[in-house]
Amino acid sequence: RTRPLFEVDIFQQGVKLMKVFAYLTSAGKKLTENGIQDIRNLGARHKLYGVEPEFYDPFKQAFIWTLERFLTIQGNWNEEIRQTWTFVLDLLCSTMIKAANSNSLVRQQKKK
Repeated sequence: RTRPLFEVDIFQQGVKLMKVFAYLTSAGKKLTENGIQDIRNLGARHKLYGVEPEFYDPFKQAFIWTLERFLTIQGNWNEEIRQTWTFVLDLLCSTMIKAANSNSLVRQQKKK
């Protein structure tokens, strides 16, 4: 159901996703209001792309599943990493969903 949402090369989409995660993990608990606003804008844009709120949970599950497989092979997976990534993904997705439900923010992104 989500594949038609990706008009760009899937590799490019992955690079964009990794940039968001790099930003979030480097900011950690020091995420500024500007950073939160960037995430809100991202959520509003995703609504314009056709992303529905119910798409976020499968994304989080797939990401955690993939990360667990990759880090387990390297011997670096543990419960702390699971909890940290779950927190990051929950923050990212809940902020994006709230923004997508904000009509004024979506209209603002539509003008860009």
